Amino acid sequence: MIWLLARTDSSAAQSAAKELYEHAQKQALPIRYLDDLDEPEADDILVVLGGDGTLIQAARRYADGGLRMVAINLGRLGYITSFAASEAKEALTNAAAGALVEETRLRLQVCWGDGLAGTALNEALITSGQPGRICSLSLTIDDQPPTTLRGDGALVATPTGSTAYALSAGGPVVLPGVQALVVVPVAPHSIRFRPLVLSPSTRLTLTNEEEAWLVLDGQQRLRLDAGTEVVITGATSALRLLKPKQHDHLQILRSKLHWGEWS
Repeated sequence: MIWLLARTDSSAAQSAAKELYEHAQKQALPIRYLDDLDEPEADDILVVLGGDGTLIQAARRYADGGLRMVAINLGRLGYITSFAASEAKEALTNAAAGALVEETRLRLQVCWGDGLAGTALNEALITSGQPGRICSLSLTIDDQPPTTLRGDGALVATPTGSTAYALSAGGPVVLPGVQALVVVPVAPHSIRFRPLVLSPSTRLTLTNEEEAWLVLDGQQRLRLDAGTEVVITGATSALRLLKPKQHDHLQILRSKLHWGEWS
């Protein structure tokens, strides 16, 4: 089964979804619009129409079930989404024919408080949430002695998220094929702590000295009482993305970041 999920507040995404639905029907492909009550199977394909944010929302809800996703970009930058709007029909046809290649994207498993848990595709951020207010955090990496971080906050990113907030905060670009976690201090009050690239099996424990906020992928915002432990590691289930065979991450970075151009 092929499922369609379009950004709800985008007329362009809704229109593109309608065209894809009619295109699939003409080709006698099994297709349905995805509803909140639907439960797709792992062998199904989900076509996501929107921007990176729409794909992130879909990943949070459906990636645990192993659903394969085809991401159509109708947003602005589109780092994660693989296909332009003009390529949507061809992408759907190729996905149904098995002519696309699968790429897995590491996600974060985030646990906090009394058994609460969530996932993130890009990053998990801990911050005071108030401009000008210092966020003081204790960071423990596996069983090593803790380190204190002070600044606007700290974030843990995946390779996918390395080109998002982590890049703006001074972190490195990590290609999706590299299995790694990136720890990046946000506006640190000391230059001694630099961004770290760690194994996804690493257990990171961050504890806030005062009330703070945990933000997952910039979409889910949760208040943390003082002394709350947030444990972050690589998730056991990855996001499964279907890509064109000629997909080139370095070329995408060159295009999106305008490498080699003079302003």
